[in-house]
Amino acid sequence: MPGSGAGVLIVGASMAGLRSAESLRRHGYTGAIRVLGAEEHAPYNRPPLSKELLSTEGQGHADVAFPLRASLGEVEWMLGRRATALDPHALTVTDDTGAVHAFDGLVIATGLRPKPLPIDSHGLGGIHRLRTVDDAVALRGALRPGANVVILGSGFIGCEIAATAAKRGCRVSIVSQSAIPLERAVGPLLGAEVRRRHEANGVTFFPGHPSSRSSATPPSSASCSTRASCSSATCSW
Repeated sequence: MPGSGAGVLIVGASMAGLRSAESLRRHGYTGAIRVLGAEEHAPYNRPPLSKELLSTEGQGHADVAFPLRASLGEVEWMLGRRATALDPHALTVTDDTGAVHAFDGLVIATGLRPKPLPIDSHGLGGIHRLRTVDDAVALRGALRPGANVVILGSGFIGCEIAATAAKRGCRVSIVSQSAIPLERAVGPLLGAEVRRRHEANGVTFFPGHPSSRSSATPPSSASCSTRASCSSATCSW
């Protein structure tokens, strides 16, 4: 790759960033590769965050970390540093420490973030979201027997968290705009069966409650110690 010798900069140190680095090496690129990631952790597998890791005490990053191939031995991992600015003319990226990273080639692999709760929390604690391994560990600590758990959203991740929380002895409510969980993903018949199985295991559904309303808390849950804000991965009973 012609250029200044700065090599390739990959912004995003999750699976997409990892696979990009692997692909560069696999296709014969031998220049410098640097990976800039906001999380402190090396790349890891995210689907277990709402399943095995959420339900198993003691599990953490080491249990979900991707193995790093020998071809990535010279890749520089710059973790715990969030990209804040891109200058496409100077071919540089600035991170949140103020450091400037030059590049000849740039891969943007930053992924998605969960939609934040669109209401004022008024300082209320116990509000969780699930995207990172640290999020999962923090949420697992809140899923204690008897805890009232309100989940906003009935997509895959919301339903998986509900299943795990109910198994751990929590009182679980799902607030969703749809009466049928996963309807857009799997259709009304399978979605209705998912709801039936959740309800058989004690999960209560409150459909037709958009989370943009501050009154979206289920009426029967006057005190909710944990609220999991989840974006729309398989529910297991």
